[in-house]
Amino acid sequence: MHLQHLSNGERMTKSQLICFGKMCFHLLTNILDNQNFPQVVKKFFSLSHGNSDVERGFSLNCNIISDNRQILSESCIIGIRHVKYAVRRKGNICAMPIREKLLNSVAKSHSAYIVEKVRKIRRKIYKRKEH
Repeated sequence: MHLQHLSNGERMTKSQLICFGKMCFHLLTNILDNQNFPQVVKKFFSLSHGNSDVERGFSLNCNIISDNRQILSESCIIGIRHVKYAVRRKGNICAMPIREKLLNSVAKSHSAYIVEKVRKIRRKIYKRKEH
């Protein structure tokens, strides 16, 4: 008789479940005798009990990386996620205020793109000269 699913998809039998319960009971009785029990409980409940945040991140990244965006660098993906988050916080793209700081940021990103593009071209030329 299978009762409980494990994280790897396997199932725990009744005897395994009883054994696990006994181990938990033994552990709890030892902890209850300890004076640091409140700190142990706080630390236990601060642990993550699932992968939902990680899974949500993978899902967002999969939505960002489409057929025409497969070669995006990690920094580009992070930038796109920041933009999507900011737009979502405002409600929609039309609610985004266009201020001087935003315009300066766009100008900086474009100039950084041009600088990186020139660096790549120089590296190619340098490698050709080496060979």
